[in-house]
Amino acid sequence: MNEYDNYLVLYLIPPELFRDNNILNLQWGSIKTLIPCLLRSLYSGSISVKLHDFERTLTGLINADRTTKINILGRTATMWYYLTEVFQQSLGPRKGIFAEELIARWIEYYNKNSCKGFEIIKIDGKSHSLILGKVLRQYNISSSSKREIDFVIKSNSRIDFIELRMSEHTGGRTAQESLLDKHQELLGMLEGNGLREALLCQGINEMNLVIGILFNEKHELIVGGNYNVGRLNSLINYIMEDNHIWGKVNDLANKNYVYCNGDKISKNIFKNELTNKHETCIKTNNGNFTIRFKILLGDEFFKEYICKDFNDIKNQWFNMIADDIWLFYTLLINEIKVAREFDQTNVRKIYDLLPKNQGILLDFMNLYYNKNMDINEYRDKLNKLIEQCASEVLKITTNRGIELRVLESNDATAIFEYLKQLCFAVFAIYLTRDINQDINFRECEWGNTIS
Repeated sequence: MNEYDNYLVLYLIPPELFRDNNILNLQWGSIKTLIPCLLRSLYSGSISVKLHDFERTLTGLINADRTTKINILGRTATMWYYLTEVFQQSLGPRKGIFAEELIARWIEYYNKNSCKGFEIIKIDGKSHSLILGKVLRQYNISSSSKREIDFVIKSNSRIDFIELRMSEHTGGRTAQESLLDKHQELLGMLEGNGLREALLCQGINEMNLVIGILFNEKHELIVGGNYNVGRLNSLINYIMEDNHIWGKVNDLANKNYVYCNGDKISKNIFKNELTNKHETCIKTNNGNFTIRFKILLGDEFFKEYICKDFNDIKNQWFNMIADDIWLFYTLLINEIKVAREFDQTNVRKIYDLLPKNQGILLDFMNLYYNKNMDINEYRDKLNKLIEQCASEVLKITTNRGIELRVLESNDATAIFEYLKQLCFAVFAIYLTRDINQDINFRECEWGNTIS
């Protein structure tokens, strides 16, 4: 079996078999309540569509009602729009949490015995999206701040407060303020709230305020100069406003802070260094405490905290990736169209056709309860069952004269591959409704969860 059609569907694999695989375990934590939502619609052939009239008018979907009797696209347009919108909104936060959790694990893994010996700070068992006030209280600083900082990383004498963005498209003023407000608060606390003295008492004499931006507008990792200079300059201009970072730095200049080379702090130099070097540095007049401001773009972030290029990390960690999301989502987009035209999805038709207590579905149940194998063996056996399922479906429908509207194609290979994908969905519905006795897909949560 070719690797490209040897699917890895976590929903159909006992969690015990991938619990120790960081990537798969994280993927599962992000999607385990989303997949039942897609399965529920694959089973029923419908989605609860709730769009207000402004949305329907803005997108032109209000006109789709007038074409529903004569045009299949008109009948499915609202469904497609709603599904895509809700799916993307649901997936968005999951992707962010997945990425942050994975990066946290990378920092721990690569700094355990090498790199720079960084330790990632954890609060209440979490290693990302930390409540700033709780972090500061670890250093005997009284703070009620409820703001969330993405990461806090320390070494022997250094602590880094990091805000990370996946894309250089950081949004408008509100998004920029959200990116920088934690850093502003920390600068304001250095002298007024005794933060500097508290850190010095812990042996920490350097504080880095870091903004990490990983990917450009084309979703490419930022390497070299493949970023939008205008967007970066906009962020720097915001930093330099008197009521933002620069204002706090200017306050420190009035309290005898200087540049790290001993020069007097000035606005022009501060902006020029951020613009040209993406980094600048100030210190107390006696030199006992240093503050660095850094904007780390793309691979610079990984080299700073993991000591490796992203491609090296990707090659080591991304060798086994689950197919659940794209498989069930793309199936549903086509199957909703089928249901609108023929009153039922192919998935539902096949599920009803296959006997539940014998044959291929019973073989799947026996496989699912057999835990005496590793994930690769289980995956191979599951994919062989899926091929048998597709062949059995073809045999049953041919013998009974039942028509399946699978694809608008006469390519036998493509049709058989789609039948295999349908069988994955059938197995998943069987696992949910028959094995786990969840006939209403209660596990479905469009909102974001991760464990």
